[in-house]
Amino acid sequence: MDEISISVLLAVKNGAQFIRASIDSVLNQDYQAFELLISDDNSTDNTIQIINSYADKRITLFSQKKSLGQFGNFNFLLKKSKGKIAHFWSHDDVMHPNCLSETINFYTKNPSIGMSYCSGDYINEKGEVTQEWEYDATPAILDNKLYAKYSLSYGCLAGSISQVAINRDKIGNDYFFKKNLVHSGDFDLWTRIAKNHSIGFIPKKLTSIRNHPNQVSHKAASNYASVVEGINITNMLFDLAKVSSEVKRKTKRELILIHYFQRIVVLLIRKEFRLFFSGLNLLKKEDNLVLVFFAWFKFRLRNRKTFLLHRKKIISHLIN
Repeated sequence: MDEISISVLLAVKNGAQFIRASIDSVLNQDYQAFELLISDDNSTDNTIQIINSYADKRITLFSQKKSLGQFGNFNFLLKKSKGKIAHFWSHDDVMHPNCLSETINFYTKNPSIGMSYCSGDYINEKGEVTQEWEYDATPAILDNKLYAKYSLSYGCLAGSISQVAINRDKIGNDYFFKKNLVHSGDFDLWTRIAKNHSIGFIPKKLTSIRNHPNQVSHKAASNYASVVEGINITNMLFDLAKVSSEVKRKTKRELILIHYFQRIVVLLIRKEFRLFFSGLNLLKKEDNLVLVFFAWFKFRLRNRKTFLLHRKKIISHLIN
């Protein structure tokens, strides 16, 4: 096999239901100079047996005796990888056959890019497409200010960790996930990379991201974690965006904090009272809580079309 150009890093815990389809999609790439490193996070189902059923030298399995968590496993794999490019991967997603070749081609043309993300569609448990990718007008290359403005406008630009590859030849070996972040460790890492390196967007459908009920993002406690971690990332992004105080105030309150307030309301509905009041205290440190409430209330009263027009107006002031 040729020299390894790209390392596919797969972190898994109890992924028996989907991991065979995920591994098969990686092995069936039209670009073959890769390694597939898998870190099993002490699974209790037959995930390891499924992985061991493959007799393919490109696969290396590491079995963790002590749980490291998703981001801890990715950090472990980053230290083991040999490729100049590291492509993160999930056990429940499906890689399109040209994913790795398109990623390699992108970095060949743009060697100064520190990180890239691609487009993809969304599938359900049966592999049926539930949401088709639509053309995205995001620029192909984003400097740190533009990355911050687009992220503040639309959230984490990479919809899934499986859509991201990092150029270790460019950024070196000093970037790792923060293991204490349970919900937004990926968004945090992308933003820290963007501080010092340009971000690339590959406007092609290269992955199918699977949504299913057992994902961490569907669990109740994740709502609170997303608020705690999201506020810190939001403030990092505003530091990079360098916008006026008025644009910052309006964007933060009417585009971002209203959604965090909504997640806190969900905690109240679920009778997670301790987390609910903790969440309110977090928002209180960021803005006037009464004004955030009224902004959220207006958001709830607007129909979708009216809200999207309002959102578009805020984004235009932020990006332009």
